[in-house]
Amino acid sequence: EIQKSRSITNPLIFVERLPTITTMVEFGRTLNLMVQHEWKPHAVAYNSLKRALVVVEDSPGDGDSVHTNRTYHITEEQIATYFRIYEDSVDRLSAFYGERSRWAEETGTSLEKQVNQCLFTPSNGGGSHLVAQCVNFSKDIDLVLEFLDLNATAFSKIMKKFDKRTSSSLREVKLNELKKTHPYLYNGGVLREYKKRSCEWVSKLDKRLNAQEEPVGSTLLSHGRKPSVSRAKLSIRNSLILGKDEAESLKLEITSSAD
Repeated sequence: EIQKSRSITNPLIFVERLPTITTMVEFGRTLNLMVQHEWKPHAVAYNSLKRALVVVEDSPGDGDSVHTNRTYHITEEQIATYFRIYEDSVDRLSAFYGERSRWAEETGTSLEKQVNQCLFTPSNGGGSHLVAQCVNFSKDIDLVLEFLDLNATAFSKIMKKFDKRTSSSLREVKLNELKKTHPYLYNGGVLREYKKRSCEWVSKLDKRLNAQEEPVGSTLLSHGRKPSVSRAKLSIRNSLILGKDEAESLKLEITSSAD
């Protein structure tokens, strides 16, 4: 069963979660399903790369003989087309990462400033709303990281197909080259750093919310009344894990106790 989640900051982006993919055909379909709308132009041109590797059939000898031996080969022109598409895919992903990194830095810097103000400035409230913002930011980063990981897998699979069709062994060479020149595909780069920070912000804000419960005053006790406390609680563990209940995990559970 397909599970779909919507990006918080970009409602046009959908990520669909499917069962483990075992074949290249299934992976190609999965790539098309998971990459929708605005991010699609930045993804590896997987299907175009596959088409570039369509084999050319040769039939030497008597063409009328049913016993004719047939061979298959990839032409030099096809190989040149393949690597042109491959390098274009790398360049487009690099541009995408650059744009998303700037977004993370701008949004993260703004959130960090708000978090610090909330933590170090006496306040009567507002922490719950800020926690939700940090959680949303964290989840949007997760979507970008999943997108990068998906494309890293696409490069691996298509190079495996290239080696098979051309009887070569370039896959490991090209993947090692990618890891060296575009490490963010594998480690997330600056996005991973802001993911870590956002989790720390939520943890600190959650502790502050826990400490904001109104103490029981002597005046209230003298009148035989219980304090009225209204506080927003958010489970860090549940809110920062992507899954089929992702949307539900963003909801704030309001717990209140009255007179």
